[in-house]
Amino acid sequence: MCGIFVFGWSEDRAETIGIRATHALLQLASTPQTIDLSVQRPGLEVAVHLNARPRHHWPFCTDVLESPPAPLKYSGAQRAVA
Repeated sequence: MCGIFVFGWSEDRAETIGIRATHALLQLASTPQTIDLSVQRPGLEVAVHLNARPRHHWPFCTDVLESPPAPLKYSGAQRAVA
């Protein structure tokens, strides 16, 4: 589905929401719009997840990964401290 994907989570990261919508459904314009989520529409996906404990990594969009920082390396001459 070509369109947009937005997501968010609660402050404690135990609740997440993801919304995916096609450009055709959104009919983007410069004026505000309301989309009725009580009606099933082709091109609209809404997912809400309630977890027993906080999530520390976003598991729903696997094409974007956060790499851990590279380990620090000391490149100067090492000296013993007395």
